[in-house]
Order: sequence, then C-alpha cells, then structure tokens
Amino acid sequence: MKVPSGLMKVCKCGCGQEVASRFQRGHNLRIHNPAKVNRTSFVKGQIPWNKGLKGLIPWNKGKTNIYSSETIEKMRNASTKPIRLFHNMSRETLVELYDQKRLSQRAIAELCRVSIPTVLYRLKKLGIEPHSHALKGSRNPHWISGKQKARGGYIRVWLDENSPYYLMTDHHGTVMEHRLVMAQHLGRCLEKWEIVHHKGTKYPMGSKEDKADNRLENLQLLPSIPEHLPSIRLQQSLRGLEKKAEEQLRLIKLLQWQIKEMQEEIAILKKERSNARS
Repeated sequence: MKVPSGLMKVCKCGCGQEVASRFQRGHNLRIHNPAKVNRTSFVKGQIPWNKGLKGLIPWNKGKTNIYSSETIEKMRNASTKPIRLFHNMSRETLVELYDQKRLSQRAIAELCRVSIPTVLYRLKKLGIEPHSHALKGSRNPHWISGKQKARGGYIRVWLDENSPYYLMTDHHGTVMEHRLVMAQHLGRCLEKWEIVHHKGTKYPMGSKEDKADNRLENLQLLPSIPEHLPSIRLQQSLRGLEKKAEEQLRLIKLLQWQIKEMQEEIAILKKERSNARS
C-alpha cells in the first residue's frame, strides 16, 4: 500500500523509519518494522558491564563521619525488629491488652508494629481464644432490639449466653417470643414437647397479627402436640369456610350484576315493541 509523501512522518520511537501519520500510535506491522529499532536493553549474547570485576570496594569503605548523629539515631531505631519484641511479650501482658482492655487485633498490631496475622499466630500459640469478628448482642454498634420477624408472622428474640432461658434457643441463639413470654411467666424453661398456642383474642385466629400478639392474655400452654392439633384443624377449617364464603359473595355480586343487565335489556325491548305497534 502506497502512502503519499506528505502523510509520512519520522517514527517517534527513534528507529528513524518513516511511518504514516495515522499509524503513529498503532505501529501497523505492514508499514513499520519494529525489528529495525535500536535496542538499548540487554540482548542474549551481550557481555555485561561488570563481568570479571570481583571484590568491588564500596564507596563508603574506610570513611567515617559521613552521617550526622540524627541520621544514625534514626537508623538505629529503624534497625530494631519489633517482631522480636512482640514474640518476647509475656502471656499476661497480651491477655491484659486483648481481654481486659478489649483491644482489637488491629490495634495491638499497630501498637506493637507488627502485622495482624502475627498477632493472631501469637494468640493461638499462647492459648488465647481469639474474639469473634462480629460483636454479638448489645455490644454490636448496629444493635436495635434483638427481635426479628420469622416465617409465618412469628417473632424471634436473641438471648445472651448468661440468660437463664438460653437452653431454649436454637443454634443461632434465638427463641420464639411467645415461648419466652410463657417461660418467664412460669419461671422455668419450656420443654420441647410443650406448645404455646395463640388464642386469637384481639386478631383473627391464625392470622399474622395474632401470631405477633405475644401478650400473656393471648397465650395458652398446651402439654403436647396432639392437644394442639384440634385447634390447628379448627383454624384450617375456619380458613376454608372463610374462603368459600368469599367465593359465594363474589358469585352473588356477579349474579346481581347480570340480573340488572338483563332487566335493562328487557326494558329496552319492551319500549321498542311498544313503539313498533304504535
């Protein structure tokens, strides 16, 4: 491909070759041959500059007073290895920092000028149990109330390990609020087979509002699951009857609308017939 001489420019890489101006950035290989570039880096087979030179004398050998007293002091401070000082720290000192003063691993690492993995390794080696990364309970800055909505409208409550009702919790440390309210009323932990039933005194039985209504007046303790089944079946039958009643009401409204439409059509036909006779 021939390029007009006016559009040719000398390549900026220093090879001396003329390249089309529109190929200055891309270095199209069909026009520009990068093999002709004068290489200044080391090439295989080239003799290095320091070959055969052994026992080079450093520039500061035998010289004294080349650094000021301040520079020497800075060099001495920098030459101290904090990691050795940290590993020589006693277990009591580390326990005081980590458990009593409640310093985090990052704070200890910044204080002792070591890395966080070094602090974690030292804690495990001394038999100190590392704290959890997530603060639990009221110690967490995002703590609100310890309550959360569960499936079906129920409410879960988080309990601390020191709570007397902690045996009722699951593996997340939470318990249903209605069971906790009943346990606090009885003054003991509930057994697994004991059921707390919502009576539905304020809201319809089985609704989400009723399941979230954990007042003591709305709760009933049942000794076993079989005694809870009749109330569950009653709730299911009531829901079924309510759905059927709603469907019947819809059908009644539909029939009423159809009857009204037919009456209007009959009235129109009667008027047409009377007009035709007259």
